[in-house]
Amino acid sequence: MRKRKWLVGLITIILGITVGMLGFSFANPTYTGSLIAKLVGKNNVQTLAANTESTEHSSQETSESNLSGTETNNQQDTEISQQLRQKIIADYKQDVGIFFDAWKCPDLPGFRVKLASGYTGEILEKHAGRAEPYFSQGIGLDVIKIDFDQIVIEKADKSTATLRVDYRYTATDFDLKKASPIGEAHEQNVHARVNLINVNSRWLITGESCL
Repeated sequence: MRKRKWLVGLITIILGITVGMLGFSFANPTYTGSLIAKLVGKNNVQTLAANTESTEHSSQETSESNLSGTETNNQQDTEISQQLRQKIIADYKQDVGIFFDAWKCPDLPGFRVKLASGYTGEILEKHAGRAEPYFSQGIGLDVIKIDFDQIVIEKADKSTATLRVDYRYTATDFDLKKASPIGEAHEQNVHARVNLINVNSRWLITGESCL
């Protein structure tokens, strides 16, 4: 009789824990794990201390205040002027800032409009497609810091350019409805080759590939 009561009690405890876990899941339906890890893969992602303060900034502030690092140019490319080099790199940095700022827009249409000021063509549609399931859950991204380690101009002329870039950014997921960061902060390393096109004196990203 005692064994039976003990068994019934154990089952009750297990059921209680299970129901509690399910209740927590339904109470937090929009948060399904770290966007930053899903967005660019789990390789080279480092978990940092949780950040509970939202960093408000415009794409202009992102491209100037938080983007630091070493800029290097390919010595083989001597046909473009130093002024053009600086313009390409400056616009590319701002494009990256625009991309991350777009992840704090309240909805997908806003994301697309914001992103169009730094991206164009198929890459714009690709990013919008990848962003759709996250925006439908109300999840965005809050970038705290970006550090550019290297930007190399592999080739360029007055209308097109190809860069090889290495940079790091620290971010948390972002609750779009509450406009506040959630989860732990992560640092992500990015190594990529980037294609740009000059549209009305503004360099826009047209393609990206991981290295």
